[in-house]
Amino acid sequence: MQLPIAAFAALHAGLVLVNTSPLYTATEMAHQWRDSGAKALVIYADLAPIAAQALPQTDIAHVFTTSAMDFHQLQPAHDTIAGALSLPACWQQAEQEALQLQPVSLTPDHLAALQYTGGTTGIAKGAMLSHANLLANARQVLVRLGDNCREGRDLFIVPLPLYHIYAFTVTRITFFARGSHNVLIPNPRDLPGVIEQIKPFRFTGMAGLNTLFVGLCRLEAFRQLDLSQLRLTISGGTALTSAAADIWQRTTGCTISEGYGLSETSPVVCLNPIRQEQLGTIGLPLIETELKLIDDNGNTARHEGELCVRGPQVMQGYWHNPEETAQVLDQDGWLRTGDIATAAKRWWPIW
Repeated sequence: MQLPIAAFAALHAGLVLVNTSPLYTATEMAHQWRDSGAKALVIYADLAPIAAQALPQTDIAHVFTTSAMDFHQLQPAHDTIAGALSLPACWQQAEQEALQLQPVSLTPDHLAALQYTGGTTGIAKGAMLSHANLLANARQVLVRLGDNCREGRDLFIVPLPLYHIYAFTVTRITFFARGSHNVLIPNPRDLPGVIEQIKPFRFTGMAGLNTLFVGLCRLEAFRQLDLSQLRLTISGGTALTSAAADIWQRTTGCTISEGYGLSETSPVVCLNPIRQEQLGTIGLPLIETELKLIDDNGNTARHEGELCVRGPQVMQGYWHNPEETAQVLDQDGWLRTGDIATAAKRWWPIW
């Protein structure tokens, strides 16, 4: 719960988000925070000991800790870092001092987030995503979803880490923009726990991965749920397998729409049209998105080659790394993804 609160608060205040994986080692944390120039940290209290090892190597001056029980009546003591404040303490201080948000002047091209990615080299780099990038991608996805994401009427299950670009844009921004109720699942590896958490809801949508789809469908408790309202299932992050798509549709009656994207494109580039999916493809490009294939010499290829993308969701570049930016982003706005693609032999009906 606290991550969306902190993220939207930061964006509203004109700050730049640096999403960090809780699975990072202290060394990985230190690199990301030092490279980004981060000045403040909001962190789950259980991770405070790891963060404490990284902080001396960074410019972070303000630390805020949070726990699962924050903002509830019973609040446990936090494992803390010297000088850190808990989020509830900050909230109370703001109320006591009647602090007011100072309006900031932002344009769509202002930087919103640094989404770290290995890209094509394996070296962690910050993809510079502007407010325009993120909002454009949310709008592009909503156009593709159409009536399958309805204003204020849908309930989505989100068993994905919100620090990852997939959930960051697709659920935290896109579904939220439609006023959808998002049910956040803290530990999707605990399948019985997931079922208990979603049991009270007649959910209309879910985003996930192969292992989750297959694992849930194999459990009788999941098959006994009321799945009559499920109308949208999205897969991303890895190629959807035919086994996962088949068992999910047989169990739930809902098809899975596979998409494709990367951190550098905010992230969605392509998404299969809902209920017109072609298994084994990444789908059609979103609106305002251009694709082309190139060969090893950079020439346009007809059938197979490196996939290049141009559109409003493409990043501004890599943070403080013009050399790497020049390797993947040309002056005409084409991004080289590093992924090999094959042109589809047949296309969907006109829609």
